[in-house]
Amino acid sequence: ADAAVKIEDYVLDWLPQAVDAVCKQAGSERVFVVGYCQGGMFALMHAAATRDPRIAGIAAIASPIDSAKMGIIGWIARNGHSQIDQVVSLLGNVPGELSSTAFKLMDPLKSVTRYSDLFLNLYSEEYVDGFDALTAWTSNFIDYPQDAFRQLLRDFMKDNKLKDGRWQLGADGEHVADLRNVTCPILAFAGQTDSIVPIRAVRELMAAVGSEDKRFEVVPGGHMGVFAGRHAPELVWQATADWMRARSS
Repeated sequence: ADAAVKIEDYVLDWLPQAVDAVCKQAGSERVFVVGYCQGGMFALMHAAATRDPRIAGIAAIASPIDSAKMGIIGWIARNGHSQIDQVVSLLGNVPGELSSTAFKLMDPLKSVTRYSDLFLNLYSEEYVDGFDALTAWTSNFIDYPQDAFRQLLRDFMKDNKLKDGRWQLGADGEHVADLRNVTCPILAFAGQTDSIVPIRAVRELMAAVGSEDKRFEVVPGGHMGVFAGRHAPELVWQATADWMRARSS
């Protein structure tokens, strides 16, 4: 049933519904949107394609903008696009188990050392709880909708349309996700050791958006550690809360 879900559903339909609900619940005409990885991409694409005046600001955590700067993932997508697309056509929705395995293989050393780190931190209930939570998350990815995955592979990974402002959305391509249309305050975080979305792939956002109020931060951690590591509460979540508070009426 999800095979026909497209990027448009996230960007032009579901995210605006979430904004509607939050505005109504909070009794506010404007909201901040915080997104991790593709969540940040979707928030930026929504603002770029619709110029939604309700978006007071966007905090994007480990969200890639320039696929050409994503290292081995970008290279594989550009050079193996047709083969990957054929496999996805046969699979239907991309199985969550496949995405989870690929995610872990991007940092094979960490997959080994994480257990030694756990052993050294067994005394810490907080560390063990965090380990359990991340393990559960990375082991239970949901299936990726077929059409959305093919769009992401073609338009973002292969053709780099988000960075270039050429990503057309909608049945007739009537909405264009041109990041130059984004003028709200922007806060972007990149993980210092993120091998999946490298710093340079995130930093490109600063040059791509039309916002004058924009800030880029490199924080400790890899692709997961940037939002769930031991430094994240202070350097990402508290920093985001302070950033939003300073821009709230």
